[in-house]
Amino acid sequence: MERAIITDILSNLEDLIDIFHYPEKYLLEKYNLEYTLEELEVEYVSLFVANYDITPLSLYLASYVNASPNNLLEKLNSIYKSANVQLARDFNNRADHITVILEFFYLLIESGINERYFRIFFKNYIYPFNKLPEFIKKRTINQFYLLGAKKLEKLCHTF
Repeated sequence: MERAIITDILSNLEDLIDIFHYPEKYLLEKYNLEYTLEELEVEYVSLFVANYDITPLSLYLASYVNASPNNLLEKLNSIYKSANVQLARDFNNRADHITVILEFFYLLIESGINERYFRIFFKNYIYPFNKLPEFIKKRTINQFYLLGAKKLEKLCHTF
């Protein structure tokens, strides 16, 4: 794979990890946002955690694939373990959370993993999120999360 494509994918992954992780103050400056941290937090919660009017959008792979959540988590944990990757002890999400999968994908690319394995991981664990951008676009006008939708859509259609 061409180095320019890899560089673009890595940059895109960094942004997606920031956007789909619970908002932190550094994002305001990094992305030159005109939102307050509180506004980002409220929108994040409304989109992905709890919404009284509609079901929140899922950031968990189990919601997008036809597999038992327990089997999926077991498989992902096994993949992470085989690569000597452990979730941080203070991380309060499951192994199938989009940010965990994106960070692992980032590590795979940086490590120079062979393209065949790279494409298999992408197909099974990244591509299933391809419907999420459409759902985000229907639910928010927040430019930060719309940027995430655009970048995830681009990533899902890279291969």
